[in-house]
Amino acid sequence: MRRPSLTEREKEIIAEKREQRGWSHQRIARHLRRSVGSVQWYCLQVGIEKPDAKPMKPPAPPVVYKRGRYMVRHFTEAEDARLLALAAQGCGDSEIGRSIGRRPNSVRGRLLTIARREERELS
Repeated sequence: MRRPSLTEREKEIIAEKREQRGWSHQRIARHLRRSVGSVQWYCLQVGIEKPDAKPMKPPAPPVVYKRGRYMVRHFTEAEDARLLALAAQGCGDSEIGRSIGRRPNSVRGRLLTIARREERELS
């Protein structure tokens, strides 16, 4: 059964614990009795970072590896460029995903990651 979405209060707690106190995703999840994934996803969506976050390195070359039961592959620079171009044209996550052979949630997560990387470079 799916758990309910994060409440506004839980979102405030996540932001405060992560940005001001530097708590890990795991520690916040234990504190709220939520999954680590839901805390990580919320932080990614709204750009919540630890106070001492370091600039991100550019993506590694395309490597396919197994994470648990799933095959995972890094985004290439060409995929990033295509993804950004399609997003600028107003295409949705599903349409972009079909175009580059990725799932819509991967597209959304990658767009958020790219935005977070660009924000860090501006700071």
